[in-house]
Amino acid sequence: MKNRLLLVVYLLVSVSAHCFAQDPNLFRTWHLYELAIDLGPSTYVNTIQPPINPYLIINSDLSFEGFGACNAFMGQYVYDATEETFMTTSFDATLSLCDDPEHEAFELMFFPYI
Repeated sequence: MKNRLLLVVYLLVSVSAHCFAQDPNLFRTWHLYELAIDLGPSTYVNTIQPPINPYLIINSDLSFEGFGACNAFMGQYVYDATEETFMTTSFDATLSLCDDPEHEAFELMFFPYI
């Protein structure tokens, strides 16, 4: 009986701990290679001229920072465990106008999805 009780407690603790833990691979630098909006055609970053290198860094406290085509950004995510989703609670970006219209169009597509 004691062994069964220990097994049940162990299973409950291990399952509940696993369900709410974030994947540690989330907290790193992410490089964007493709941007697909809804069912529209994808925008491949390597086709944008002059070349850009957009990225997003997610920290363990769910703060983030990164760079689009010509503007830096930062903000904060919050995790809703009930819905199992991330939401942006703050977002700030530099307000430089891009020299290239293609870069400007890219940021107008990219920033709302962060």
